[in-house]
Amino acid sequence: VSWWYPRRMRAFHGVCGLAVVFAATFVALAVAPTGCTTFGGVEEPTDAGSDSDTRPDVVAVSASFLPEWAKAFAPSSAVADGGTRVSLGDAFLQPGGGILLTGAFSGAPTTFGGDALIPAGTYDAFVAGLDSLGGHSFSRRYGDADEQFGTAITMNGGQSFAGFILRGNTQFGALPLVAVGPSYKGAVVRSDSAPNQLRVASGDLAGDVFVRRVVPLTSGGAGVFGEWTRRIAFAGFEQARVSPTPALFVANVLPLSGVDVVRSFGELDADCAASGLASNAAGHMLMTGRFKGSMDFGAAGKLTSPDTDAFVARLDPKLEPVWANRISGSGNAEG
Repeated sequence: VSWWYPRRMRAFHGVCGLAVVFAATFVALAVAPTGCTTFGGVEEPTDAGSDSDTRPDVVAVSASFLPEWAKAFAPSSAVADGGTRVSLGDAFLQPGGGILLTGAFSGAPTTFGGDALIPAGTYDAFVAGLDSLGGHSFSRRYGDADEQFGTAITMNGGQSFAGFILRGNTQFGALPLVAVGPSYKGAVVRSDSAPNQLRVASGDLAGDVFVRRVVPLTSGGAGVFGEWTRRIAFAGFEQARVSPTPALFVANVLPLSGVDVVRSFGELDADCAASGLASNAAGHMLMTGRFKGSMDFGAAGKLTSPDTDAFVARLDPKLEPVWANRISGSGNAEG
């Protein structure tokens, strides 16, 4: 297991997230190196400790690409091996200018401007909120002595949908305990005035499920994109796979509870990785990532590559493929 995500759960280097545009401003997330980083005259100190430490910056950038402010977050103290790390998985910029963040931290108590979050295990997931100037609004920690990661976050109609990759036992407030054992499982948690935990993806002891992206849908729910190996199970959907390499899944989560429709892509010879997911007002979604082997997109055709190539595909509101394109070069390519 690497310091951030196990195999297929890629570490973030450089810009690792981009929030949607509201009020002519967007937010870039960067994992900065040790020392001090300057964003167009807006300076924010980063780690003063070991090179193995990481400390992400949140940077507000105007429509003309001029930084307005920058905030860095790090553990409040170092541990003996220097392994203090905070990694940002995703960000969402709210219409009023507030920012939602999710990710993981390890090694020592960590603060986002409020009370320090105390780690319980190897990696703990977090969800944090900042105001339009980067000030602390709230911060929450989730996890036990095992590993938990926050990977995706969005809002829709006043509800937030956060994606997680979990192992061990995780308690989301007053919701039922999510016990998943030694395999990595995906989960999406909806929060509003009546929180409802939506366990939209799970695996068994022989397989893992990774939630990568969550986007808002015009239906009021959320689109979910990720990877799975061996076995994946949803409400009313279940599929097994004898190959140990990952396939892709995409799902429509209903605004209140449950899953509307699920699709899986990737033949037995495929080795896939999910990257990006976007939706439009008509309910269509674009998904991108990388693959090796074959991916069958039904009426949109089959993509095949002996090397690792990028792909982009468009899905209709029922997740039926409209078209799919392979993007390749002289070597490997990633979407």
